[in-house]
Amino acid sequence: MIRSRWPWTLRLTSSAHQTVARNQKRCKTFVRRIDKNNEVYYTISNKRPPKSPESIPMRDDFFEMPDLLLDLDADGSRFVRQADEADEVRQERKWDVNPKRLEAQHQLKQLREQIAESRRKADDILSNPANIWRLNSHDILSAALRCPPRTVDQIELSTATLEAPSTLGRLSLQQDARLLETLCRENGIPPHAMQDDQVLLEWMLLRYKSLKRSITNRSEQPLSPSQLAAALQSQTSIAGIRRLVFHALGSGEIAKTYFSKTIGATDQSKDAVDIAKEIRNACLNVLDKDTERAAVHLEVLSFIGNLAARLSSYGATLPPALTGLALRLSAAAGITGATSEWLHRGFVNRMWERHTASSGDIAETLRIFAQHLGSPGEGGLYAVHDRQLLLQLLTGIDENHTLSSDSLRSLPLLYLSEQSRVPTDQAYDMYESYMTVLGHLGAVRTIWKEWHVSRPIVTRSLKPNEGIQRLTHLYETSLLSALRVAPPLETRCPPDMELGECIAVDYHSIAAQDADSWLVDGTDTATISKSVAVGSSGLPSFDLPLDEWIAKLNETNLQRPPLAR
Repeated sequence: MIRSRWPWTLRLTSSAHQTVARNQKRCKTFVRRIDKNNEVYYTISNKRPPKSPESIPMRDDFFEMPDLLLDLDADGSRFVRQADEADEVRQERKWDVNPKRLEAQHQLKQLREQIAESRRKADDILSNPANIWRLNSHDILSAALRCPPRTVDQIELSTATLEAPSTLGRLSLQQDARLLETLCRENGIPPHAMQDDQVLLEWMLLRYKSLKRSITNRSEQPLSPSQLAAALQSQTSIAGIRRLVFHALGSGEIAKTYFSKTIGATDQSKDAVDIAKEIRNACLNVLDKDTERAAVHLEVLSFIGNLAARLSSYGATLPPALTGLALRLSAAAGITGATSEWLHRGFVNRMWERHTASSGDIAETLRIFAQHLGSPGEGGLYAVHDRQLLLQLLTGIDENHTLSSDSLRSLPLLYLSEQSRVPTDQAYDMYESYMTVLGHLGAVRTIWKEWHVSRPIVTRSLKPNEGIQRLTHLYETSLLSALRVAPPLETRCPPDMELGECIAVDYHSIAAQDADSWLVDGTDTATISKSVAVGSSGLPSFDLPLDEWIAKLNETNLQRPPLAR
């Protein structure tokens, strides 16, 4: 036992010090140990805790003693030889850095990172129902069509058979390459799969089956209307909107929850989410931010058309908000055939008459057509067929020269009636655009007949003095635009003709128009109207019979003015 050298001991002067001393944990300087002979010995205590094996960093470059030992004191011994260059080469070959090994280690590291990223992306796809990059059957079909067919029923295909599709395939690959790369990246498909179409298809099938299995096992619920609306607001492309909407439309029951607002329904709560309006707003936001509007117009029209087909298969109808959007965008794209289709669908479902909000789309459609025809280079409409079809859409005339009420002309007159809830100013602007388009199409006789047919209806809704003067100026300006493009007028005609007969003559006269006159800026009409003293003596009165009126027009020599030549 080791005794203290001091004769006195430590005395505590108070109870507080005794308590502290009793509870204080002392560290032993020496540790008592017993050896193999049962003898006691002491060692200095290590106050630091031992390091855990996990905290010790691992080293890959272990050091190994070479098999060549040098004894500096054995110089001249017969058991020691001198080191030569062969020893140096052998040691360098054994211990030098191996490029192949480093490359293998680098590839292994990349593979591990790729696997981790692939698993993370796959988990995000499975856990997020609002992820727009979830694979669907259309993606699988697109990947399958990318694979070049080698044999059909064990018969080799000829090179000539594959030559034409390969050209179309290259064009489609250029358009869909960016989308396909994003699909692979977001679904955790490795980049090397893009180099082989067969491998790409196998990867996509694997991810698609995994997604379906996960949805079934977890009994995943579809997105609620509020969740779908929030996801739509975050989209920045038409492709994202399209993928999100079609992922959400899994069945007819789900479609009814999203588009439950039927035509004429007024019992819905104001707090209910209108998915149709959310889709429309999302598409318009993309259009406002995108510079390539012509391409985006076609994307939106394709998306709405596919959505209408899907809803039709479920027994539902495309809502008025999307039908009106398709109508105005088809006019902006200059596709009169699509405009005719969407206008007809609106009339079949009575959307234009029953929904006041749809009047804005009708007004915008007429304004866009007037802008395209008045400003060369915008929207096309340089083909005879397109202009004749546009006149049919305006007036509702068919092949038998009979007029239909399903026309753009009937809507401004309907909105100007007393039963309509559309503001009078908006309805008159629509009628003004209608007359402007008639003028750009060269419908001289139709303008004369509208003075006697529709002008009295419009006059009743305008102010007595200012409105009549404004309406007269509209007719005279439209007539000047029509004379700028119309072919020479025939003086041999009856004193009066029905509206359908006048439209039919103007319809066939479009084919005889000079196409160069369509390229003249229509804004020059304002200059022409001032130069000929509109409203005083420049134009004959519209109250004259048709034959006398045309004769007066020929006498004034206003047709094809110098600005249009």
